[in-house]
Amino acid sequence: PRPGLFSLTDFDSAFLLASSDIDDWRLSLRQDWFETRHPGGTTSPFNEDGHALTMAASWLGTDWLRLTGEWLIVSSRKGEFVLDGLPRAGLTNNQLQVSARFFF
Repeated sequence: PRPGLFSLTDFDSAFLLASSDIDDWRLSLRQDWFETRHPGGTTSPFNEDGHALTMAASWLGTDWLRLTGEWLIVSSRKGEFVLDGLPRAGLTNNQLQVSARFFF
């Protein structure tokens, strides 16, 4: 940050979540929509529009351990991507993560 530099960003989002417990497993699916806007009356290359899909499976077989696998797919459009030298304003990213949580 530089002294005197000020930036304001409006962020809007919504999501829809569906989840079901089947035996020792919890299966979840979530759809997100989001946007950022830089107020000022003109279109900014820093504005962003996007959506994400998350699929998750969690094993809840014990009180002290939870195992979770999650796949996240995020698609977004942002003019800044082109300014940074990327071939287009829209990008899709995939992330797969596995976690173990211990409770005591």
